[in-house]
Formats: sequence, C-alpha cells, structure tokens
Amino acid sequence: MARTKVVCISHKEDADGIGAASLIRQAFGGDTKLVDYPGLMTELEQLRNDESIKTVYICDLGLSKTNQDQFVELLKELRKKACLSDIH
Repeated sequence: MARTKVVCISHKEDADGIGAASLIRQAFGGDTKLVDYPGLMTELEQLRNDESIKTVYICDLGLSKTNQDQFVELLKELRKKACLSDIH
C-alpha cells in the first residue's frame, strides 16, 4: 500500500490553530482534525495503525507532564512510517 495520506491535527480554540490548519490544507491537502488539548492523544492513537499515513502535521498543540511520555512513544511509532512536523 502506498503511503499517501496527509493529516493535520490542530488546535480548534483559537486563530493560530485554525489558521495553521488552513495553511497546511491549502499547501498540502489532506485531512484536518481540529481538537482541543485533551483530544491530541486520541487523534494520534487513531493514526498509530493507519498504514496509508505519509505526513502528520501537529499545529498549535502543546503537551502536559501527564501525556508527554505517551506522546513521545506514539511519535516514535509514527515516525517509522510518516514525516512529522510540529508547527507551534
């Protein structure tokens, strides 16, 4: 299966996140997932086993001490199959 899917996960609560997601979509196409901070890990978990993922953009979303280790582990898995970029 070819890796062709582009996904942008961005903050839904302010203009920074919405604007960044709009720019990513305009430049690269793909799917946009607008979430608040607690929703970041859920969206990343859903991408974990998606074999069509090519690129993941994470925009305007930060971490907390409670999820930073889980975040790093998920990114270790995702980077094996996708290009990751954090825009913040």
